[in-house]
Amino acid sequence: RGDAPESSSLQGLGDVGPVIIWCNPNAAYYEIMAYESHWLDFYLSQGCHVLLFNYSGFGRSEGSPSPLALADDGNAVVALLKRKGFTELGVHGRSIGGIAACSIASAN
Repeated sequence: RGDAPESSSLQGLGDVGPVIIWCNPNAAYYEIMAYESHWLDFYLSQGCHVLLFNYSGFGRSEGSPSPLALADDGNAVVALLKRKGFTELGVHGRSIGGIAACSIASAN
């Protein structure tokens, strides 16, 4: 929690355009995007990249979900993207994902 693992899929991309951080709804894995693909289609059609992640305690993520953990997870994603050179960041939160989205927006 609080430290996003370095992802090989972000290696060498640098700042390639806007990135939308998708914050999942309650009890949802990032795979929910398969059912919410209209949002993915929208952001991609606008030239944005979309980053999906699981909160602490979901999928293979360690830890336990809590409001504080959601906020920490979102801020860890921002820190990772900034370390990788991304500068144009947006956030989309749905349902409980609004906790992470609001934390990201207020801190950045």
